[in-house]
Amino acid sequence: MEKDIFEDIINSLEDCNYISDLRTMLGSQGYLRLLQVIENLRYDDYTLNQWCEISEYILMKNVEFKSNQEAYEYLINELKKSISLLQ
Repeated sequence: MEKDIFEDIINSLEDCNYISDLRTMLGSQGYLRLLQVIENLRYDDYTLNQWCEISEYILMKNVEFKSNQEAYEYLINELKKSISLLQ
C-alpha cells in the first residue's frame, strides 16, 4: 500500500485535520512546525508525484523535480528561507 504524504503530514501536526489546514500554517511558527515534520519524513517513502504535489500546495508555485531527493531538499530549503524571511 502506497503511503500518502498529505495524510502523513496532517497526522503529524496538531490542529491540522484537513489538507486545507496546511495553508493556515503560513507564518514562521507554522512553517517551523511543518519543516520539522517534513525533515522527519523519508524522501523514498513517497512517489516523486507526491513530492511535487505537496511542494506545489505548500509553496503555491509550480515545481518540477527529477528525483524524490531533489524535491525533498528543495521543499526543506524553501521552508527554511520562508522562516528566515519571517523572523
